[in-house]
Amino acid sequence: MKNNSIHFLCFVLMASATSATTPKSKNLISRIIGGSNAYAGQFPFAAAINVQTSDSKFFCVGTLLTNQWILTAGHCVNNAKLFTIQVGSNTLKGEDPNRVVVATSDYVLHPEFNSATLENNIGLIKLRLPVEFTNYVQTVQHLPSAPLQVGISVMALGWGQVNDENSDLANDLKWVIVTSISNNECKLTYGNQITDRMVCVAGNYNEGPCIGDSGGPIIHVVSRGQMVLVGVSSFVSGNGCESTDPSGYTRVYPYLDRGLKIRTIKQAISLRSESSIMKLLFLVFCYFISLISGQNPGLRIIGGDIARASQFPYSAGIISNYPTGSFFCGGALISNQWILTAAQCIINATQLTIYLGSNKIDGNDPNRVTVATATYVTHPDYNPDTLENDVGLVRLRLPVEFNEYISAINLPLVGLEDAAVVTAIGWGQESDHNPGLVSDLHFVEQVSISNEECKKLYGSQIVDSMVCVVGQDIEGICTGDSGGPLVAYRNERSAVHVAVASFYSSTGCESVYPSGYTRTYPYVDWITSVTGITP
Repeated sequence: MKNNSIHFLCFVLMASATSATTPKSKNLISRIIGGSNAYAGQFPFAAAINVQTSDSKFFCVGTLLTNQWILTAGHCVNNAKLFTIQVGSNTLKGEDPNRVVVATSDYVLHPEFNSATLENNIGLIKLRLPVEFTNYVQTVQHLPSAPLQVGISVMALGWGQVNDENSDLANDLKWVIVTSISNNECKLTYGNQITDRMVCVAGNYNEGPCIGDSGGPIIHVVSRGQMVLVGVSSFVSGNGCESTDPSGYTRVYPYLDRGLKIRTIKQAISLRSESSIMKLLFLVFCYFISLISGQNPGLRIIGGDIARASQFPYSAGIISNYPTGSFFCGGALISNQWILTAAQCIINATQLTIYLGSNKIDGNDPNRVTVATATYVTHPDYNPDTLENDVGLVRLRLPVEFNEYISAINLPLVGLEDAAVVTAIGWGQESDHNPGLVSDLHFVEQVSISNEECKKLYGSQIVDSMVCVVGQDIEGICTGDSGGPLVAYRNERSAVHVAVASFYSSTGCESVYPSGYTRTYPYVDWITSVTGITP
């Protein structure tokens, strides 16, 4: 019997040696990459996952279960700090209008995951916001109602590398037909490492998954083209992808009733029929690539929507003037004479020029009111090095008259909770490479995350008086958005000021890292003591 080792693919790349027990057999036919290119919308549930840990970045594949949950392998989520996920496109590079790129750091690791044996190698990734379903973004149609039998033709798919020598991922999603074999036959190759919850598949030659196909599903196509997720890639032979040894998957069926034992999974997949989806398992391979910057093409607040006239009547554009120059910040009107902004925006300024009533910072607008003042108060404990207590107040010389385009925002009565949907607004620059402000006020919807999650990326500099927020893609604040308000809505209509824009990642505005704000609620008493304004 061949006592071959199972290779956990994220580690295969770190060792060039292959098993000496059985010589590696090469054939002219490659693996998934030698299959067929998927056509647009053929596998709308396929997800490409870039995983970032504290010291590495690698590639995995997953399957979309609902509009907010992706099933993947435990080793793909264990100790992860950030996931950048692509759905809707069959290509990893190049322009594709159907591509949706999202980021998250929320995951669930199976409590009995064993990295040595690959048992219970499952994990779930939760997207920060639900994705919108299209012809190119859909959930997998069915889960199995019975175990996968021997001799069944199934489809394997992924973006994995072409052969053992070429470490590049394929740009196009590929698929190939393979056949399930018995566990007894698979044990002839791998021994007792094969358990009842695993299944092996083989092709006519050496078709199957390779490095970078980790977590890719095997699909059983049943009547009328309905696709059933029956297994998830887990391992290949230590002899290499191009050997004729079978490939290993984790069976889905054994986990439908007793697998994850996590309540949120049942809630997540309850969107589908009870007969077909109850609880899931996702297994994913890893593909190590060099650790790179978190930057990606795209826009932030400027990539959001343009605000309509009077949508944010409390928004204020602030030009802070100094003897050596000036710079732009945002702010929010909290009464007819006071503006709340960041301390970094006003400290040591000689004069402040403020725009109210208009969504544009240039051109003519009859609703625009321009005022000037030199009266401001920064928090007495503001620390410019750590950005703690980064709040400040600007006092106008005379009260402004409220109208449809100028009014105040409410102060909060309670603190901002985690996972709250909030809105960021500002005139900040469009990208890391374009230093100019935008003319029109933009806004984008985001979600607050826990300080514990934010500390995974920024460390102990995140304190209780701060909050981090993230968007579905790379939305957030950029240069010129400092001091702007983060807005929540009370009773869906009444705007509440919940935080002040303070910082973004040193990797750039266009990274997928969270944006940092100063919470408003801890400073309500200080605001009241300075201004007399109460919530």
